[in-house]
Amino acid sequence: SKVFTGIIGNDSRTWDSLSVKVEDVRAGLSTPVPYNKFNTTDYPDLADGNVDKMIPIAYGSIRNAPAFCVNENEAGSPATYTFKFCDTEFNNATELTAAYVEGAAVSLSGSTIDLTAGTFTLTSSQVNDQFGDVTCDFTGANITNGVDIIKDLMLNYANTNYISALWDTTETAIAQAGSRSTSLYIKDQIKLNKAIEQVCIDIDALFFAKDNGLYSIRIYDADRTPVKTIYKDEWMDEPQIDNNSDEFLTSCIIKYNKNQTEDEFYTYEETAYIDDAYAIYKSKQSKTIETGLTTEAAAILKAQTIMDRSKLVQDIVKRSVKFQHYDLEIMDFVICDPRCRVTGTEVPAVWEVIGINKDLTNFE
Repeated sequence: SKVFTGIIGNDSRTWDSLSVKVEDVRAGLSTPVPYNKFNTTDYPDLADGNVDKMIPIAYGSIRNAPAFCVNENEAGSPATYTFKFCDTEFNNATELTAAYVEGAAVSLSGSTIDLTAGTFTLTSSQVNDQFGDVTCDFTGANITNGVDIIKDLMLNYANTNYISALWDTTETAIAQAGSRSTSLYIKDQIKLNKAIEQVCIDIDALFFAKDNGLYSIRIYDADRTPVKTIYKDEWMDEPQIDNNSDEFLTSCIIKYNKNQTEDEFYTYEETAYIDDAYAIYKSKQSKTIETGLTTEAAAILKAQTIMDRSKLVQDIVKRSVKFQHYDLEIMDFVICDPRCRVTGTEVPAVWEVIGINKDLTNFE
C-alpha cells in the first residue's frame, strides 16, 4: 500500500545516492483566484481605471461590495449604466438585494438585473457621475455549505472532480453534513490554497491530501471513533511533552458579515469562560478572528468551538511508534497512553493525532 503521495520538488544526487524532496500535493494548488479581469475586449466602454481589475468571485451572502461600471466611457449620454458585481464564469449570481450610490440606497425597481452575467443597471441620474461609489448587497453562487464551497473551488480552479478516484468521498460527505454555512468573497487575487484556507477557518475544517493521494476534508468531532490502539511496547522512544499554556484564551471575538467596501464587520464576543480560565491561568487573554460567516448564530458556534479547545490548553506529546501505524492521518483518534513509561502502568485514553513525521529510513 502507499506510504505517501506528493509532488516531487528539489533533488540532490551523488554517485551512490539520490535524495528527493516530496511536497504535500496542496502546495500545487497555487492557481491565482480570481483570474478573470475587466478588459476592453469584453467591455469596450470600460473606464481606464477599471482595466485589469479582477472580477470578484463570490459564494453566499455578500454585503456592500463594490460594483464596477462597464460602460462608463459610452459615447453620448446613455440613459442607463451597467455595473458588474461578480464573476459568473462557473456559477451564476443568485440574487441582488440592494444597491447604493455613495452609501445611500437607490431603487432597483427599474433596473435590468442579469444574474447570469452578474450585472445590474442604474439610470444616469441615480449614478450622478459617482461611478466609483456604487456598491451592492447580493448573493453570489448558491453554494453556502463550507465543504461544498471547497469542492466547487477545486472543480473550477484545480480541475478536480468530486469523484472517488480523487477524493475520499465517504469522509468528505461526513464533513459536509457537519459543516456550517459561510460565504467567500475574493476581490484581490490570492492563491487557491489560501482561498480554501479561508473557508476552513470558518468551518473549523482540515483540508488535506491523504497518504493514498485522495483529497479529504475533516471537521473536528469529539465523538469521532478511534481508529487504532497503540500499546506501550510499541513506543520507540521517550515522550517529549509540551504544554503551550501561553496559548490559553479567556475569551474570543468573532468578526462576521463583513462590509466589503468599508472593511468593517459585525462582531460577537464569547465571554462565558472568562472566570473559569482566569482561575487556572491568573490572567486574561483574548483573540480576534475574521471570518466569512454571515450570521450571529454561526459566529456563536465558531466562538464556542474555539473556547472549548482554548480555555484549557492540553499537553502535546511527541513520540515515535513502530511502522505498522504508518497509515495514521491528521485528526485521527487513537487509544493510548503516550506519557506512559515502558515499565509503567498504562492509563489508556483517547488522544488526537495533530502531526505526523514519517521516517522511512528507520521505519518509524
